[in-house]
Amino acid sequence: VTKKNKNQDTFIIDKPVDPKKYFVGPGDQFHINIISSNETFDHNLVISPTGKLLIPSVGIVECNRLTLSELIKEIKKQIRSWNKNVKINVELEVIRQFRVLVTGQFNNAGYFVVTPMTRISDLFEQIISDYNQRKKESISGSNGESIYNETFGMRSRIAVDDFYKRKLGIDQNLQKNDINLLSKRNITVIRGNDSIKVDLEKFKVTGNELYNPYIHQNDIIHIPYKNRYFTVKGGIQKPGEYEYKVNDNINDALLIAGGLHHNAKVDNLRITRVDSTLDSKSFYLKMEQSKNSELFPEDHIMVPYFDNENPHNVVEIIGEVKYPGSYPIIAGETTINDIIY
Repeated sequence: VTKKNKNQDTFIIDKPVDPKKYFVGPGDQFHINIISSNETFDHNLVISPTGKLLIPSVGIVECNRLTLSELIKEIKKQIRSWNKNVKINVELEVIRQFRVLVTGQFNNAGYFVVTPMTRISDLFEQIISDYNQRKKESISGSNGESIYNETFGMRSRIAVDDFYKRKLGIDQNLQKNDINLLSKRNITVIRGNDSIKVDLEKFKVTGNELYNPYIHQNDIIHIPYKNRYFTVKGGIQKPGEYEYKVNDNINDALLIAGGLHHNAKVDNLRITRVDSTLDSKSFYLKMEQSKNSELFPEDHIMVPYFDNENPHNVVEIIGEVKYPGSYPIIAGETTINDIIY
């Protein structure tokens, strides 16, 4: 089964194609303009399913494993072998689509339609969209027909979406499904004998394209479930729990959590860590040491901070209590008993 993104009918790319990095393949369409002394030839040619490009009156060009720049050179070489005194213009006119295999334990793993200018983040959103659409389509009327009525167009679509949210609680149901457990930081692209690690969370906060590459034909993308976490609290832009990735350091954790808050005290970070005996221990770390300090699964990082406008003292209760979380206290007055009960 192929899942096709409907938005690909109007293709949008994030930047111009790099001829030295773009690998051509079946379905790519070219405009070839040949100008001689007495006439002009214009051809719109498509690479065949076998990876060949047939140029009328010239011959066949083998395209497999060639970059765009290499193919253009080969096209010009073959045309000039037929007529040395011609001017040749070659342009990639239409970018092909192909199927890529996505593996994992989630329900809609399988083949998805992409292009050579599709990034892993685009594919990830396509997977989520496909899953949510299937979930909505599974909720139908008693006669088995979709609630959506094509006759009423967009107005009906909006009404149905509102109905899902208010009456059926579809949004809440989607949040509980396995699709929300998909890893964004431990995705692997298997490309021939190479394995490329993808980290969409780091790409989001740094914009570094190395963490979010383009997809190549014959890639296999493996997306596991999240299984290990770390926590950042205190003077950070977005306190919370985040997915752990091997070889991260403490500074990476702060980056993923949005960076330091303007009122953070950077003298010492407090790290609480579980050791091999499952006992937890806490220690302090200088900010300048954070880049050289390895992050471990289940680390709890507390960034000290102060707020002159809204001074407060907060403690966090975790473990076997009915309502774990953060609670305000009055220094010197609030007791442990007050917080627990």
